[in-house]
Amino acid sequence: IPGGRAHEIFTECLYDIDAALQFLQGRGVIEVCLQGHSSGANKVVFYQYHRKSRNVRALILLSPNDDIGLQEHARGDRFEDVLEIARALVKARRGHELMPEGPSYPISANSYLDYFGPESSADIFPYRDPQAKFEEVSTLRCCLLVLFAGRGEYLLGNLDETLDLLRSKAIASPRVDVGIIDGA
Repeated sequence: IPGGRAHEIFTECLYDIDAALQFLQGRGVIEVCLQGHSSGANKVVFYQYHRKSRNVRALILLSPNDDIGLQEHARGDRFEDVLEIARALVKARRGHELMPEGPSYPISANSYLDYFGPESSADIFPYRDPQAKFEEVSTLRCCLLVLFAGRGEYLLGNLDETLDLLRSKAIASPRVDVGIIDGA
């Protein structure tokens, strides 16, 4: 179905990143650093968590956000209602249809549930719950560079506390550098 991200299923990012790495390996590039911005940061962490590629030497995470927390905040009391709309569309075999409300970008009911539902594989950075395990981040055995913009409109909570939390969860990484880009 044409439409790009509107119909994306998060776990399928594994195939995209596999293809990119195979392309590079075919050209002699063996060791790589994967970089992801926003939801792309979720994807590169998810990839390395599942593939555990020895060729991936480091991850650069730019504005790795709590997408579910942001959606809950944006929808407020309506968050569960919006999830129910998505469930109803999927149940009626209309999951390919775009959500009547949701994020600021077009997204199908299938994709909305995939990204924001309770079983979401995309929930890599659950900052909304500091007690969360951060399962994927905590098992990464490669170096991490995490950067946020100094004026982050897509961050819930205090930026310094978020960086401290993320650093504390990356217990298996040999090196974790975090930073804020002032003025960005």
